Amino acid sequence: MDKKRLIFPVFMLALFSYSAFSQKVPVLAELEEVAQLPAKVPQRVTALAFDGEKLWFAIYLGRGQYVTYDPTSGEWNLDQDPILRASISKVTGQFASAAGMVFVDGKMWLGSAYGDSFGWIDVDHPDSSKTYARHHLENHPGTQSYADFASDGEYIWSAWSVLGDTKGRIKNEMLLKIDKETGAVVDQYTLLKGNRPMMSHGLTYDGHRLWHVKENLLSSIDKYGVVTGQFELSGIKRADGLAWDGHSLWIVEFNGKLWRLPFKDI
Repeated sequence: MDKKRLIFPVFMLALFSYSAFSQKVPVLAELEEVAQLPAKVPQRVTALAFDGEKLWFAIYLGRGQYVTYDPTSGEWNLDQDPILRASISKVTGQFASAAGMVFVDGKMWLGSAYGDSFGWIDVDHPDSSKTYARHHLENHPGTQSYADFASDGEYIWSAWSVLGDTKGRIKNEMLLKIDKETGAVVDQYTLLKGNRPMMSHGLTYDGHRLWHVKENLLSSIDKYGVVTGQFELSGIKRADGLAWDGHSLWIVEFNGKLWRLPFKDI
């Protein structure tokens, strides 16, 4: 075999592999507060997701209430589709309170802030939905939460928490890998607990890695649950939702402050 003939193809393969798997990193110096949830809306956000055009926010204990934000125009839309709102309320458990959201294949996936259910709603036909009415830990006395959702296209991922006792101390926080066809948890990994007893999390996927935020600590995580990088987000105190728009991470705090974190190629 002529070794010289192999040099060019091997070089091109290496170059292609590098380009295909090149990644982006956050530009921390450009983290900026962009907007505040309108005063007409309760200032308690527990879910954030990007549908390709708009950012969606779910309101804690809002019985299906949601708002949207156009990142291009900077305009909020407070209008409610009554059918969609009723379906959100139905999917998100006994207290009708969403704590996680992600859009996958035309479906809005949601989790219950009290961990008793999760499921999806057909965005084009919001009266069509599927609910998985289950706790991750059955018969556990502590409060549970499907705190946020992400998708890598194949699986649904959830940042999940459980309080260990009546004093509100966090017992465990896990990253759950969920079969989107059956709702079954197929694997789980340990997540950062944070410094305060709150079940707030943000979770999203950028096409290569999962991104997780707890309080003000942002972590990149591979699909085996391994933390590959960590970044402190100055100015943020209680992140409660995370979304990726293809160029930037969007972060929302429980109090409705919306932040944007640009990324750059490395």
